[in-house]
Amino acid sequence: MPLNLPSRKQIFDGEISFISIDTNVILEEGRDFNKGRLNQVPNLVPHPIQLHLTDVTVREVARHFHDNAHQLRDALSRASRLLEQHGFDSNVLTDLRSQTSNLDLPHYLDYINKYVERCRGGILAVESHDLIDRVFDRYFDRRPPFSTPNKAKMEFPDAVSLLVLEDHALRKNSKAILVSKDKDWKEFIASSSVLYHVNTLDELFEYFQATGNLQSRFKVFAIDEINQEGTPWWNSMFYAVADHVITSAWKLSKQPESSWLRYESKAIAQYPKEFMVDESSVKLWPIADGCVLEVQVRVEVDLYVEFEQFERFEIEQGLHDWYPQQIEIEDATVSINVAAFVTFVGDIENPPANPTIHVDISRGEYEWIITSGKPTQFDLVDSNNS
Repeated sequence: MPLNLPSRKQIFDGEISFISIDTNVILEEGRDFNKGRLNQVPNLVPHPIQLHLTDVTVREVARHFHDNAHQLRDALSRASRLLEQHGFDSNVLTDLRSQTSNLDLPHYLDYINKYVERCRGGILAVESHDLIDRVFDRYFDRRPPFSTPNKAKMEFPDAVSLLVLEDHALRKNSKAILVSKDKDWKEFIASSSVLYHVNTLDELFEYFQATGNLQSRFKVFAIDEINQEGTPWWNSMFYAVADHVITSAWKLSKQPESSWLRYESKAIAQYPKEFMVDESSVKLWPIADGCVLEVQVRVEVDLYVEFEQFERFEIEQGLHDWYPQQIEIEDATVSINVAAFVTFVGDIENPPANPTIHVDISRGEYEWIITSGKPTQFDLVDSNNS
């Protein structure tokens, strides 16, 4: 890797011509190119920097998408058969199954290709005639990404991708920034003269932030507008937060139990109660017709939990068919932290009274641990922070 990381001058002088994102980062960001950080790549990475993915990475990501979708489709098929047996509308279920029928590999390859095009880039094919020889040279010499003996044979796709990316930078007489959490990628990049490394998209975006006095004043203005109920900024944030809360996955674990009772619980409703932007966390990037801000939002959520009570003795003896003896519904207020990207269209020096605002929040997964023994006295702890 070239000495140090690229300076802002190097980036804006065109020394960096492209970026690339490893499979592990794409999967960690939720597999969704239309929400969250992946959606913001074409906005926050400035022109003319492009996104290039190797053909190997595209196939890896598409395979992950495909396998995950088929697992969900199989689960849907099993559930729909049971629902039909209980009289659920079969036409609705047939429609659901038809919507998932096209989730084949070409569908996901096309989905990824369109995303790369949106990021002004392309798919890099394996073209070098001596690439395989160079891959095996690295394998037998135990050079990155083959440095770990017990997993070296698993690293051939990574080796091909890294050499293809390095070759492309050399042909373009430029440099590239690669985003990966993989230790072997980092070790390979450290030995390259044309590749830089960052661990996350957040680290990548840091390079392109605007930090001038005008931008700092606008951040203060935007925070006040978002936190003030009834403004266009507040309204846009509220609807985006509400959609995030309702569409995210909520999981409850560690069910309360007693010597003679067993409970099963599930979240049946979630509603945002209030929210507040963390003033110290706001970041800003210029775009052609305005700017994009990233804000961290603390959201209070009303969570309604349904507890189903079973008698342990009857379950163990098989004396009934798992229908609950009693159902109780309890409520609690829980707090979550949400990253939101706010796109503002207009003049940041003289913002209009009714601006065009769009808020982008990726879907979340929240797991809560029930800490007390009785459902009427339960507490919820975010498992990510426990």
